[in-house]
Amino acid sequence: SELTWMSKSRRRITSPDVAAIRDYQVHQMRMPLFIKKNNDEGIEFYFIGDVTPIEGSFVEKKCLKKTAKT
Repeated sequence: SELTWMSKSRRRITSPDVAAIRDYQVHQMRMPLFIKKNNDEGIEFYFIGDVTPIEGSFVEKKCLKKTAKT
């Protein structure tokens, strides 16, 4: 019933795409969820249903970069 997601890298909570998702009601935006079962099964996606963000659940976090060991 709940899905955790992350935006693309270098996005902030104030980035236009993230802000639009957070404020989906203001923009009257529909958010369908599609998944790809497996890369070996071709290019088809499966429609799961529409999603609705949980108000107040957006959190900005940084992922640490892994560095190559020398």
